[in-house]
Amino acid sequence: MSRRNTRRKQPVKISTDTSNVEISLQAIETELQKLSQHRIVTIYNSFFKQFTLQFFRGIFFGLGTAMGATIVLSGLLYVLAQIEFVPIIGEWVKMIILQLNGESTPEL
Repeated sequence: MSRRNTRRKQPVKISTDTSNVEISLQAIETELQKLSQHRIVTIYNSFFKQFTLQFFRGIFFGLGTAMGATIVLSGLLYVLAQIEFVPIIGEWVKMIILQLNGESTPEL
């Protein structure tokens, strides 16, 4: 059983010095200006850029899915074709290959 750290955190001291507050506000303003000019923010501010980005993303996702499925299925068919000689599984695999090739399967 682990024990939690029961030591209390010290409260943050707030400075009332206006020069520190002004410096902090200027630093925050500078960072916000940098952030508003960031590439991802400018893309999402433009409807046309976002639409184009999402359109191509969808095209490449579909293309990658189709290519991946083709590679996996061709590998699976190759493996199935290699185990055709196994007595019990061989007939079942032969029927699957015939069905995929569009040939008629013999009645059992």
